[in-house]
Amino acid sequence: MEIEIKSKEPKPLLKRTEVIGRIAFQGATPTKKETVAAIAKAMKAKQELVIVRRIETAYGDQSGRVLAYVYDDKATLDKLEHEYVKKKHGEKKTELAAEEKKEETSEKKPAEEEKPAEKKDEKPAVEEKKTEPATEEKKEETSEKKPADEKKKA
Repeated sequence: MEIEIKSKEPKPLLKRTEVIGRIAFQGATPTKKETVAAIAKAMKAKQELVIVRRIETAYGDQSGRVLAYVYDDKATLDKLEHEYVKKKHGEKKTELAAEEKKEETSEKKPAEEEKPAEKKDEKPAVEEKKTEPATEEKKEETSEKKPADEKKKA
């Protein structure tokens, strides 16, 4: 894969450089990660500061146009780019968040294992109590309805 930088336009208010380039490749279109690595190398920047916005190719053509942003610092990138864009570029924060979730679930599992054991003991006792009063209530309801129905008919 070869990359040729066509233009570099600094955007000082956004603290980034807009890079437009031409990319030549063999086979399938390169992934964003591969393109980020090539642009970072060409611009002499860190890969974590490069965001590829677009890779446009024509049908059957082995080359394409690339639009990328090279940020001056990580704080600006975090402030300006959307979360879904950062996820597409394999942001490390999402990986750390996933590890934290795994740790939380592993901590919750022992507590959850104790609770079902207690619930199993309670369920049969509760069910037996419910079945007996329920039949008595039904009998009372049917006896109450009969006199009311007779009054309406008369």
